[in-house]
Amino acid sequence: MSNKDIPKRDQVLELLKEGGYTREEIAQKLDMTTASVSSQFTYLRWMGNYIIYDENKVLSLVDQDEYKAWQAAREANKKVKTSGSSKSPEEQAEALDKTIKNQEKQLTGWREKLVKIDRDLEDDSGNEELLELKAEAQANIVLLEIKIKRNKGRLENVADALEGNDNNDPDEEEDEEEDDLL
Repeated sequence: MSNKDIPKRDQVLELLKEGGYTREEIAQKLDMTTASVSSQFTYLRWMGNYIIYDENKVLSLVDQDEYKAWQAAREANKKVKTSGSSKSPEEQAEALDKTIKNQEKQLTGWREKLVKIDRDLEDDSGNEELLELKAEAQANIVLLEIKIKRNKGRLENVADALEGNDNNDPDEEEDEEEDDLL
């Protein structure tokens, strides 16, 4: 049976089992693009074959628990990104803290507005405008709670970086793109 008769997914899996290959080397060896190799990784992951890579981009097959641990470690090591700025970790922490406080004030305002709307609805339960305002208030409350939680997580990452737990590599942006393809 020739290699043309073997699905690309299985050919990629065999090379991963051999070990020692990067995504680019697999693509070259199988005459594929790196994007096509990444697509095969997705199929393999669906089949329970999890792929990680080391600091040299060498790929390895691991079980699901190892894969989840690897993902968690990478996420913990990501730099906190600000919108295109090159702020120091101290400046990032200050900006995030200010953002969180502002969002918490907005959240309090929406919660107070919701209480007032609920009181008004007791007197006029069929008022469409009040019902729409209530839905808007509830949606804004949920949205702000999500944003606050996300920003508190970012603030924790910055705090870790300030404590010297920042193990990011210089090719972080490239790594993030590759994570999307894994």
